[in-house]
Amino acid sequence: TLSGKILNIKNKEVKVAKEFIELLIDKDIIDENSEKLLEEEHLNQSIGKASNIKYSVILGSYAIDIDKDFKVIGFSNKDLDVKDKAKDSNVTEEEAILLSEKYLKEITDSEFLFKEIKEKDEENNSHYSVIFYKSKDGEPIYEQEIIMVIDKYSGKLDSYSNNNVDIAS
Repeated sequence: TLSGKILNIKNKEVKVAKEFIELLIDKDIIDENSEKLLEEEHLNQSIGKASNIKYSVILGSYAIDIDKDFKVIGFSNKDLDVKDKAKDSNVTEEEAILLSEKYLKEITDSEFLFKEIKEKDEENNSHYSVIFYKSKDGEPIYEQEIIMVIDKYSGKLDSYSNNNVDIAS
């Protein structure tokens, strides 16, 4: 296995992860909240059969999941701020959907169709989960979803998943 592989700035998966985070910052999809972003990095290699994730690169507070073809299939902010729940959220559900669509167009070339928005009725929930179906020629592919997690207070993207597990029977 490659579990002992040492992370090197020249590794392709690290370059892919850094370019992805830089794109998100440049397009104002996430906050540039860390000078340490490009200093802290480590690599987890996933060799699980049930996942398409080959590499998980950690840059500052962000985890970027990369498949065997070096395509980003997911990302998440591991350093979520605790929000003051006494305040109302700034972002409506409709705005979260529009932001998700805008961000998705910047992140992937995949075709997609809106499926639903979820907001758990929990006190501490400060995010919307906006779910899309992948699509082809305008038709939804029901077993393939793209999930965008939008912060209700900033409107920024906190998580993205375009990793669909194809389970062979």
